[in-house]
Amino acid sequence: MPSEKTNLKTGIPKIHFLKWVGILTLATLPFFHDIFTTYDGIRDWVPDLGIANMLKDTYGYPLGYSNYRVLLYNLSIHLAMHLFSLGWFMDARGKDYRPALLFPVGFTFYQLLIIVTGSRFTEYNQLTSKFFVALFLTLVAGFLYFFKNKNEYHPPNQE
Repeated sequence: MPSEKTNLKTGIPKIHFLKWVGILTLATLPFFHDIFTTYDGIRDWVPDLGIANMLKDTYGYPLGYSNYRVLLYNLSIHLAMHLFSLGWFMDARGKDYRPALLFPVGFTFYQLLIIVTGSRFTEYNQLTSKFFVALFLTLVAGFLYFFKNKNEYHPPNQE
């Protein structure tokens, strides 16, 4: 009898099933704005928790976007990309290219911070600022990664 818990009908281990559900959820994340909003606003069945009023800026727009639908779409697309790149980074343990994956992780995290803080129209969202901040943070994280794991790194045999 296997030590892993499996579904009796399919024989698929539950951990694999949960991974599949997670990947499918991430893949459909950019479409959640269709579930919660309409073109006119938030759907009637969505509970009012005061989040809509909390996100409004001084002009009455949600974090500088024209409506909540656009905000949710942009936020969910960047969140999905961040989680995908973070998952790839975590899956690449022991690979030589793992530190290079820190750049998309850092870049998407920086973009999420820009969206959540409502800083879209500041100098922090300019291409040069965004690129250099993400590149600097990636280089720092890469150096820290190499110095922390330099005793564990084994280059491939060169024969």
